[in-house]
Amino acid sequence: MDGLIDSAYLSTYDAPDIEAAPFGAADVACLYQPIVRLTDGSPASAEILVRRRDQHGVLQGAAEFADALHVGDPARRLTGLVVRSVISDVATGLLTGLPFLYMLNLPLHILLDPSLPAWIDRALSEANIAPHRLGFELTETRPVENFAEAAAAITALRAQGHHVALDDITETTADLDRLFQLDFNTIKLDCRVVAALDHSWKAHDFVRRIVTACAATGKHLIAEGAEDPSMLARLRDLGVGYAQGFIIARPLSATALRQWFEGWAHNALFPVAL
Repeated sequence: MDGLIDSAYLSTYDAPDIEAAPFGAADVACLYQPIVRLTDGSPASAEILVRRRDQHGVLQGAAEFADALHVGDPARRLTGLVVRSVISDVATGLLTGLPFLYMLNLPLHILLDPSLPAWIDRALSEANIAPHRLGFELTETRPVENFAEAAAAITALRAQGHHVALDDITETTADLDRLFQLDFNTIKLDCRVVAALDHSWKAHDFVRRIVTACAATGKHLIAEGAEDPSMLARLRDLGVGYAQGFIIARPLSATALRQWFEGWAHNALFPVAL
């Protein structure tokens, strides 16, 4: 075994030119940013945010990590390393008892990889982790071109019990109406849309339209980038169901996530949050 996952599980996710951007499990850390329900503040899920350690073990920022990913094509290996890291956090007890659904960002070509569902299922089964604990967010770095292929990939993941979200939508997201026809559980508003609510009626109209579309299609809606109490109130008034942002919590280590959860019932934003 290679840690908690057999190295054979990772072989599918090793790009041929991975040596061009070498990193391993010790170089990758997972942080977790909580997402809460806006009606009562109940913790619902947590986005997995990946960071890379430098040669001194210090976590780099998101920009530095994104730059590192442009060297070679390490996305497949990274997916394996991140899943292994989350499994380790669960298996070692750091996340035991916490009610979160953990959501991992996937680029489109990884989501469309036909071997992904079986690989994820095998990895989670080995660690005795239920599929509904791990979900996936489709990043909008590359537009969907083959909707039939995307629909099949989403259906396969959902059939295994995974939650699937469409991440970072804006008014300029390509083919948004067609994307809503896909079987996503959740839609996530980009933080730029949320920030624009302070000064733009166009942003208000867009969010209202998305709230209506989510209600019509049975999808949850999460707003990213909530930064202050007035923004939480504005999102709630618009009908947005869930929020994520620094006003709730910054990205946290597994240990800090547990501490946040244990203290969240006493937060001032929502008098009853658990």
